[in-house]
Amino acid sequence: MINKLKKFFTIFIFIFSAAFSKDIYVGDQISLNIKNINENELRESFKDYHVDNIQKTKNGYNIFFRTFKVGDNIINIGNEKIIVKVKSTLDKNDKKIHMDFSDKSNKDVKNIKFPFLTLLSGIFGFSFIIIFIYKLLKIKKIKKQISSEEIFKEEMKKLSTNKFHFEISLALRKYIDSKYSSNFLAGDYIKIGEIKEEDIAFIKALDYYKFSGKKIEEINYYKEKAFEIYRRINMEGDNIDV
Repeated sequence: MINKLKKFFTIFIFIFSAAFSKDIYVGDQISLNIKNINENELRESFKDYHVDNIQKTKNGYNIFFRTFKVGDNIINIGNEKIIVKVKSTLDKNDKKIHMDFSDKSNKDVKNIKFPFLTLLSGIFGFSFIIIFIYKLLKIKKIKKQISSEEIFKEEMKKLSTNKFHFEISLALRKYIDSKYSSNFLAGDYIKIGEIKEEDIAFIKALDYYKFSGKKIEEINYYKEKAFEIYRRINMEGDNIDV
């Protein structure tokens, strides 16, 4: 039995080393071929990771998975530990992705001089303003009745094919700010409430794709991950209300 396990881990480590000869970044799909293990043990070992697919082979399984945790990812298989080193898609030299909305410089509104209006035009303009303000207040009242959860879901339904990574990031950051009064929209990413480091890495990965010009097509995967974060935050809110 011991020799069998040693053989399994020797083969696993060899395949693991070959698979990870290049750098691994947040959100990359990782594939491994693991022999002499059953599917239940395999799923238990990768329960903390996003598993895309498991394919049965002659002597074991091929597993395809992802991680959004930057740094050392430790995978426990039996009494052995395998370490996957994951790099961030952004580094210290990258510029800030989002402008700082707290910076009020260059935001002074210049005075605009309107031409002289006749009395009739003034009455018409005043009436128009009154009607506009009334409709605006009515619209704001309707918007206040829509919950942040409904807004998030509606925005996720309207994702485009070429800008969905940015749209998912925007919808998720708006929802996080609405729940925690944080400043994710301004690019101030911090661990707060149910927001974990891997969640922040996921949002940064979406931002990276927007500014890198790379094309990604797995919209369902990123949409599912965003809803996973949404549901975790929403469950926390439900517990607080109870």
